[in-house]
Amino acid sequence: MSPESDRFYLDLLRAYLDSADDAIFVLCDEQKFLLCNRRMEQWLGETEASLTCHNRRLPFARFFREPASTERFMLNFNVTLQAAQPTRFECTLEPPQGERRHVEFALNMVDVESAQMVIVVARDVTHQQQNQAMLRKLSSAVEQTADSVVITNREGVIEYVNPAFVATTGFSPEEAIGKTPRIVKSGQHSAAFYEQLWFTILNGEVFREVLTNRRRDGEIYYEEKTITPLRDANGEITHFVSTGKDVTARVRVEERLDYLAYYDPLTALPNRNLFQERLTHALDQARPHHRQTAVVFLDLDNFRSVNDSLGHEAGDAVLQGMAARLQACAGPENSVARMGNDEFAILFEDIGDAIRAAQQAQRLIEAFAEPFRLDDHDADVFVSMHLGIAMAPVDGDEADRLWKNADTALHHAKSLGRNRFHFYSADMTDRIREHLALRTELVRALEHNEFRLHYQPIVALQNNEIVGVEALLRWQHPERGLIGPDVFIPVLEESGLILRVGEWVLGEVCRQAQLWHRLVSPPLRVTVNVSVQQFVAPDFIRSVGCLGCVLGGQGQCNGITEFEITESVFMHNDPVILETLRTLRNKGIRLSIDDFGTGYSSLSYLTRFEVDTVKIDRSFVRDMLTNRQAAALIEAIIAMAHALNLTVVAEGVETVPECNYLRGLGCDMIQGHVFSPAVPPQVLTEILKARKGIGFAGQ
Repeated sequence: MSPESDRFYLDLLRAYLDSADDAIFVLCDEQKFLLCNRRMEQWLGETEASLTCHNRRLPFARFFREPASTERFMLNFNVTLQAAQPTRFECTLEPPQGERRHVEFALNMVDVESAQMVIVVARDVTHQQQNQAMLRKLSSAVEQTADSVVITNREGVIEYVNPAFVATTGFSPEEAIGKTPRIVKSGQHSAAFYEQLWFTILNGEVFREVLTNRRRDGEIYYEEKTITPLRDANGEITHFVSTGKDVTARVRVEERLDYLAYYDPLTALPNRNLFQERLTHALDQARPHHRQTAVVFLDLDNFRSVNDSLGHEAGDAVLQGMAARLQACAGPENSVARMGNDEFAILFEDIGDAIRAAQQAQRLIEAFAEPFRLDDHDADVFVSMHLGIAMAPVDGDEADRLWKNADTALHHAKSLGRNRFHFYSADMTDRIREHLALRTELVRALEHNEFRLHYQPIVALQNNEIVGVEALLRWQHPERGLIGPDVFIPVLEESGLILRVGEWVLGEVCRQAQLWHRLVSPPLRVTVNVSVQQFVAPDFIRSVGCLGCVLGGQGQCNGITEFEITESVFMHNDPVILETLRTLRNKGIRLSIDDFGTGYSSLSYLTRFEVDTVKIDRSFVRDMLTNRQAAALIEAIIAMAHALNLTVVAEGVETVPECNYLRGLGCDMIQGHVFSPAVPPQVLTEILKARKGIGFAGQ
C-alpha cells in the first residue's frame, strides 16, 4: 500500500478509537503507555502525548490509589502477558487528575514484531456497580424487614415471600410460592370485601386495610396490609407487592379497651357507661307504650371491712360472687351492672308497678341471707346491703334524672339500717339539702369555736375509782343547743372536715389532760378517738402538734395516753397506717379497740400490734341480762382478753345489776351513766376532787 493509503487507514483507526465509549489503550510489557484514545485521556486528565512521552512514560499502576486495585490489575496484567490469556476483572480507577470510577478491564496480549504488548479495553461500570449495590441493599432490606412482603404475578400467584412472612404465618417459602394468598385466609371477610380488593388493585390503585388472617397453626392474627400494583415500561400491571404488619397485639389492646369502656373487668358485668346506654334505650322503648321501668341502686354495708380483715383478693371474690348472685336473682331479661367498688345497679324493664319493684328488692335482700363461702380463708362472709329505687315515668322520664333519683333513694335507705330498700320521693330532695346545709354549718362551727369536749369517767370495778376518762366531741349550736356526735360526725368524715376537727380535739385534750395531771395522782388514763381518715392522712404523727413532746423525743407530756381506734383501722393493710400504729405504740401511746365484737374481728391483730385494751360495745351490755348469747359473748371476750393480758372496758353500763354482773365476769373497767355521763371538763374536775370514797348506790 502507498504511504497515502497507510496514512488514511491510520487516521480511520484513530477516529474509530477516539469515538469509542470505552477507554482503549496499549501498554508495553513494563505497563507503560504506548497509545490511548480520547476517552482514556478524559478519564486520566492527561493527553496521550504526555502519557507516551519518551522522557516521562508513565506506568499505568500509578492511576490506582487503593492497594487492592493495584494488586488486582498487576496480577491480571502478568497473567495476560505471560500466559497469553485474556483476562477480565473489575477494580477502582482513581487518577490524580480525574474522577474516581469503578472500571471493568478486558486485557489481551498481542505480539507485534517480536514485541509483546497488552491491549486494554476499560468500561466505566460505576453506575452499574452502584445500581447493583442498591439492589443488594433493597434485597437485604426486604429480607430483613419486620413486615411481611409477598410478591405475586397479575393472577395473584405468589412468586416471592420474605422471612418475616414465614415467621408471621408459619408457611415456608416452598409451601407459599406457587400458591395464592388464600393460604392465610381466615374466612372472616365477606366475598364483597375481596371483590373490592381486586377491583382496587386491578385499577392500579393502592389497597390499604387491616385483614383478619389465619396462621398455619390455625391461630387468628391481624395484619395491616398494603397492596401496590407494579407496572412495566408500557404501563401494564405485571405484579403486586403486598406488605403487611402484624398488629395483633395492638388490635387486642384496642379490643380490650373497647371491652373496658363498657364492662367491668372483675365481675364481667356491664359498667356505668353501658348501663346508661341500656337505660336510655329502655326508657325510649317504654315511653310510647306507657310501661313502667325501675332502676335499683344498691351497695354493700361496711364492705371495706372485708378488704381490711381478709384482704383484697377475698373482697374481689365476694364481689364476683355478688355479681353472679345478682344476675341469677334479676334474671336474663334484666340488666345488672357494677357502678364502681361495692355499688351495683339493676334495670328492670316493664316492671309493672311499684309493688313488683318492692318484691324484687326484697328478693334481692333475701338472696344475700346466705353467706359467701371463702374456701381460701376458711371463712363465711355475710353481706348486708342498702337499695334505692326510682320508677319511670313517675320519678323521671330521662336517664339522668332517674339515675340521680335512684341514687338519692339509696342514700336515704342507708339511714334506715341494714338490708333496707327505699323508693325515691320528692321530700328526699329537702333532706339532701339539709345535709348540705349541715356541712356548711360545720365549717362555720369550726371557724367560730363551737365544738366542745365532754369527758366520761372510766371506773375500775375492783375499787370503784376513776382511773381514766374518754374525750367525747359535742357541738354547741348557737340555735339548736348541744348536739351529740351521732348527728354530725358522719358529715365531718364524709366532707373531710374530720381532719381539721380531729387535730383541734387532740390539742385540746392534751392541754386539759396536763391540767388534770397536776391535780390527780396517780395520773389518769386519757383516751381519745381517732378516725381512719386521720391515720390515712400523710405525716399524721408529725402534723399533730399536741403529740410533739411525746413523739419528738422530749419525754412524756402527761397528756393523751391512749388512742381508741375501730377494728377497721387495725385490720387495714395500708402501710402508712401500720407504720403509724407501730410508731405510736413504740412511743408509749396505748392502743384500744373501740366497739369490739361488732366488726370483722381477728385475733391476729391483737398480738401483732400489742393492743392494750378492748372495749365491749354497749349493744352487748344492754342485752346481756336478758339474752344468753350476748352474755356468753361478753364472757368469751373477757376471757380471751385476759388470756392475752389485755384490759377490758365495758361501755354503756346503765344499771347497778349490769355493773355487778360484769364484776362477776371479771371485767376490769366500765363506762356509763351508772356512774356518770359525759360531762364538761370543769364538772369532771369537781368529780375528780371528790372521787375518794365514791361508790355505787345499793352496794
